[in-house]
Amino acid sequence: MPEKIFPEAAIILCHGIGEHCFPFGGNKALRPKYAHEVGNIPLVRRIVDECVAAGLKKIVIVTGFRSEAITSLFKERDDRIRLVNVSDYANGDGNALLEALQTLNFEGDALVINGDLLAFSRDYQNLLDAYRKSGNRSALLFDELHPEEDKQSWVALTLNKNSDQVERIAGHTADGKFRLSGMAVLSQEDIEFLKQSKSTDQPMYLFQMLEKMQHPFIAVKSGEPLVHVDRAFDYLEANQVILKREIDLIATAKGAYCYIGGEGDPDPEYIFPGTIITPGARLVFEEGSFIGPYQTKDAHVKFARQSRADVIPIRIRGDVHLKQGARIGLNAIIEGSVVIGTKSYVEDSVVEAYVLVGSGSEIRRNAVVRGWSVCGDRTRFECGADFEGVAGEGTIYMHPGQCWIVTGKECDLGAGNFFGTWRFDSGRCHYRIGGRIIQPKTDSVSNATFIGDRVRTAIGVFFAPGTRVGADSLIGAGYLPSGTMEGGFAYLAKQETTKVRSKLLRKL
Repeated sequence: MPEKIFPEAAIILCHGIGEHCFPFGGNKALRPKYAHEVGNIPLVRRIVDECVAAGLKKIVIVTGFRSEAITSLFKERDDRIRLVNVSDYANGDGNALLEALQTLNFEGDALVINGDLLAFSRDYQNLLDAYRKSGNRSALLFDELHPEEDKQSWVALTLNKNSDQVERIAGHTADGKFRLSGMAVLSQEDIEFLKQSKSTDQPMYLFQMLEKMQHPFIAVKSGEPLVHVDRAFDYLEANQVILKREIDLIATAKGAYCYIGGEGDPDPEYIFPGTIITPGARLVFEEGSFIGPYQTKDAHVKFARQSRADVIPIRIRGDVHLKQGARIGLNAIIEGSVVIGTKSYVEDSVVEAYVLVGSGSEIRRNAVVRGWSVCGDRTRFECGADFEGVAGEGTIYMHPGQCWIVTGKECDLGAGNFFGTWRFDSGRCHYRIGGRIIQPKTDSVSNATFIGDRVRTAIGVFFAPGTRVGADSLIGAGYLPSGTMEGGFAYLAKQETTKVRSKLLRKL
């Protein structure tokens, strides 16, 4: 008989408003932060997929704020998934978990996860294994804080000398070294203890409830990149982590056809003769994808097999994975490793190294997509647009400008816009979050502009580094946004005109 997997249930906490994550959270956000995409997949769906892969048979998703946005992601869910809506969603994860446990009359042990935690399979499995090997003692996942991380943003732990048990949950301190990650396996006894707790009118958090348990916890250190998406720039970091993993997977990806640059003549069904490919570059093609000057696969195949091997202006300088129906067209330059999503295409444009393009997207007409960028599903970059950062689903950027930005979904970025590029002093922006001033831990997630869902910008808008714009906003022509801008408003610049006679006209 196979060994039983402990536990068999996961509880994912997706209830909160996410005020610290503004403009991707907060009470005017159009959807909760858990529903925002990371690497073009909603974060909560990534967590569910990891739970399923770990062998968990029951998955409870606790919703609250904008619960319909979470529910819509699981319309076609299987029997393992159940959604529970809690009324006390603004009163801490402890109260939300307590209400869910009591509503479900939940029994047994459980893997409890914050719905804004990006973690990977090895950490899930290591935590479950540690719980089972310990004889079902509750186990907590932790990681080591970055030296420049704002330590008071996180719940700190102190460990025993072997670092395998939690001596104390220290809470929010300025000198923490290890932090509670937001993932724990709680035994049946500890779940029962939580169920007997009383809800409060004041915010109550899970770490405070764990502090009251009079026993040590097994400590399991994270062995993978771990991102707790609590602030806007954490969302940028999470996308960068997923991007790197997706690019690394090209080395082992399989498709309908694979070609290594310089190793014989490529199959013209997939690569038009004369395409310039750097030796050693690995190109993976799924069904219906191709590189060539024609817009359809039928036209490509018709002419590719009878074409002479003249050089054509398509250049590939890195590993590329073309998903089903994707194509790279005439005058495209791929400067490094790239993943191009289903039915997306690149032509007359430059795509730098380390770019992830979603499904149904278009990059064309002299656009440039800079390295370490994620382009969401159905995004468009055209007419000289210069983009860097993360573009949410359905975002459009056309005409010359320059970006270092993270957008929500369905944003329309105007001509001649400039978004949060590097500061003149080469420093990092500071953000007021939760009543404190916080600086991002690295340059790679600093100084971008962050705009929420369905924001539209007009012509000639210059965004200062670190600007955050709430959802459902309009930024008028010539405006100079900076700081934090509340969502749901139009921001329009006044124009004053002074009329003077020119000296040239006076002479005439």
